[in-house]
Parts: sequence; structure tokens; C-alpha cells
Amino acid sequence: MAALLGGCLGGPQVGDGDSGGGGGGGNPSNRQVVLAPKNGEGGIRLFSSVSASGTVIEANNIAPIAVAERRTLDANGAFTDARSEFVVYEDGGKILKVDLATSANATTGVQVSSESEACGAGTLYQNAPDAGLAMYVYASQGTDNACGTNDDARRAVRLSMTSSDAPLTLPAAETIVAHLTDGSGALAGWLMFNGTTLSRYSTTFTNRESVAGGAVVTTPDPPKTRDANGVLFQIGSDLRYYNQNNNTLSDALFTKAAAAQFGIFRHDALRTYFTEFDSSETRFRSLPTNGSGASALLAQQAGNTSNSLELTTNRLIYQLPDGTVRSLAKDGTDVLNLRTPAAGALLSFAVINNAVAITETTNQPTLSIHGETSSTPTGSNRANTVLAGFTKASSGNLFGTSLSKIIAVRRLTNAATDASGAVIALDPATAVEVNLGALSTQDLRFVIDALQTGDFGSGYSLSGAGGALQRMFVFDAAAASSLRAVQ
Repeated sequence: MAALLGGCLGGPQVGDGDSGGGGGGGNPSNRQVVLAPKNGEGGIRLFSSVSASGTVIEANNIAPIAVAERRTLDANGAFTDARSEFVVYEDGGKILKVDLATSANATTGVQVSSESEACGAGTLYQNAPDAGLAMYVYASQGTDNACGTNDDARRAVRLSMTSSDAPLTLPAAETIVAHLTDGSGALAGWLMFNGTTLSRYSTTFTNRESVAGGAVVTTPDPPKTRDANGVLFQIGSDLRYYNQNNNTLSDALFTKAAAAQFGIFRHDALRTYFTEFDSSETRFRSLPTNGSGASALLAQQAGNTSNSLELTTNRLIYQLPDGTVRSLAKDGTDVLNLRTPAAGALLSFAVINNAVAITETTNQPTLSIHGETSSTPTGSNRANTVLAGFTKASSGNLFGTSLSKIIAVRRLTNAATDASGAVIALDPATAVEVNLGALSTQDLRFVIDALQTGDFGSGYSLSGAGGALQRMFVFDAAAASSLRAVQ
């Protein structure tokens, strides 16, 4: 599960390259799952099937959950649509799922496979075109009938399995390095490592094929980026590309300096952009994701700015050590500052639908919307206004989302709270504002799902930073006064 801003959510893992659970829809047939802490009680999770009618499903006292989605991907691999199909979890050694289309409640899941000895939460690997073909990989008791021992088995289930289907058993002594997907996001197999050699397996963990060039002594890191034909890895100090069409691992495409570290990786349809940093500077580089060309040095910046990098259509957006938000052309030929902080002010930013939303905070926050090459804000600056918190995305990293509008809260006081503020939607291109509705005094933090479809969205409020769930909401980002509490 990805982290929540304003409240952390524990849970099973999702496979590499996945931004986690949650989806949305603009009509009642599309479901959206909201994951939130409930009443601050450990182990209790609340999830809901939210449609335009505001139906809510609640689950209490179940293990951490994962959400399988049906997704549509664009050429960049970002989601253009996502629909939550199943909630998956382990309970009493069994793997259970809840079908969000048919379930009236979430306390009676349907058993997936005949597994009865699972050892807690596992890892969900999405299958974008059909969530029923998503795979859940987990540990199961071995011959000693105990969990957490050396003979634990590693198994997998496909979510379409029934209670009479046996789970799949993973190859012994092999570790999943990456799940492989085609251009639609459908699972196409597995890349696994046994300590000396990379091998490819089919989706059922059979038909092993040794990878050409795959004899490596260092365990590959999880993929940095991927495209429709393979994945880009860090192996030791090198970046190397695995081509799933011909089952080959490239030679080193780039080797970092001995004293340097890799930072953030981002990609568009053709190229991967990344940071490399050491004690004195950060270097911004790019290379073709598929290894078809040489890497390029785009810019060098004194100090460590390695954890700040987002993409628009034509630019890299990042922050300098003094907080300045900078825009750099993807070919490195043009650079400009979008905003420089005033004395004593702090800046933060998020890229949303190709707009750069910048928050400058002194005594109160001010929100401004910038085009990718404009230091002049679109429309006016909005005093005492902050971006809503996001689920399923780290701060500023909204790649892979389809937010149609920028959702923010205009606070009524200078206090660092959203209580009684107005929730607003801003058009990323024009900054035209729609007032969606008001929060109450109990809604100290407002958090939205960062994965919308069209203008339909949902969210929830918290009792404070990291606090308990207060209320859940649905809204239409294009319609004034559409914010509605559904629980």
C-alpha cells in the first residue's frame, strides 16, 4: 500500500511500479475505494464502494487489505481510467476477496483458492485489463505447520480462482525481481533471481528460461521504470534494461560515480529521467528507457536536490536547496525559475494535469498555479489555501494519476487546520475556481483520492495530522456545492 498523507495506512505490499489501491468513476457503475484509518484503532481498516449514489461498505477487524483494479493506460504508462474491482486480504490462513460490484457488506469475503495456511498479508500484482487475473503472492506454512520459519512455502493465487482451485507454488530458491507486463498492463510473466542468475517464468511460475546476459552477482533492485517491452533496473552501480521480447539483459547503460547514489526516477513514453547525487551536487540525467541510446547529462546543481523531480509534458520540475521551484526542458537546453521563496518562506509543489501547483507558506499558505514554462501564475494567488492531501501518492508525485482538477481547501483562519474551510476545485489550465462546499469544525484535515476518473471524486476528513477518520465525502469537481458527506 502506498502511504497516506495526513494519516498512515498499513497493509500488504503492491508489486513494483504500482501506485497502490484506489480508483474512480464518473457514473454509478464505476467504483472508488477509499482507504482510511478508523477511530485510531490498530488493525481496523475502513474501505468503501463509493458511487454517485454514495453507497458505503465498511469493514472492521480484518487484516490489512489490498485493492485490485481494472485500469486503462496511456502511452506513458499512466492511468487514464481506473476502476476498483476487488478487495483482497488474508484471514485465518485463507485468502479472501470482496467483489465491490456485488457485495452488500465487507465482512464476508469469498475464498480465493483452497489455501488455508497463509502467513499474513502478501503482495498484490495488478493485471490492468482484468482485475480477476491479478496475482496475490504470499508465504504459507511449510511442513512444520508454523509461520515464519525456514521451510515456509511461497505461493500465489489468481483472484479468479475458486475455493476448489489449488494455489500456485513459486520455484524454490527464486525471488521475484519484477512482474512483467505488456503495453496494456496485463501480466506477462515474472523475472526471478536465484542469487547468481536471472530467469524468466510464465505467469503460472512455470516454463523457466535463463535470461541472456543474466548471470549477475548482485541482486537487482526493484525496477526503476518500465515500458511496454521491459524494465529498467539498478544492478550494483549500473542501470541495465531487461527486454522481455527477446529475454535479454543489456550491458550497463549508465554507471554512477563510485561516491554517488541514485535518487528519483521518472519516465515518459520514451525516456527515463533520474537524479544522481553525491556530497556536493545533484546531476539530472536521462536515457532511453529501452537502452537504445546513450544517457544525457541535462543539468548539474550544487547541493542535494535528489528527492525532488517531477515531469510535465515537456519539462522536469524540481526544487533547489533554497526551495526555488525550477523548470528544465527535457533536453536540458532551457531552464527557468517558476517561483523563488520570499525570505523565511517555505515552498512545496505538485504537478497535476501538467500544471505546477506551488504552495508558499510563511504565516499562512498561499497557493499559485503555474504553467510548465511560466513564472507568472495563472490567475491570482490564493491566500490561506492549501492542496488537499492525497492518498496513493507521495507528496508531489502524482504520476500515474488522472486528476482532472486541482482540489484545495481555502481555510477560514490562519490556523494550520482545514476545519470549516471551503473545498474548491481549480482548472489546471485556467485556474477557474468552483466552490464544492464547506467542511465542518470536526474536519481538521481533508484528504482526496489522487486517482480520479473525470470529475467524480471522493475523499475523507481526519481529526488532525495522523488522526482518526471523521467523515467520508463524494463530489463532482465540475459542480458547485456538490460536496456531500456519505458517512
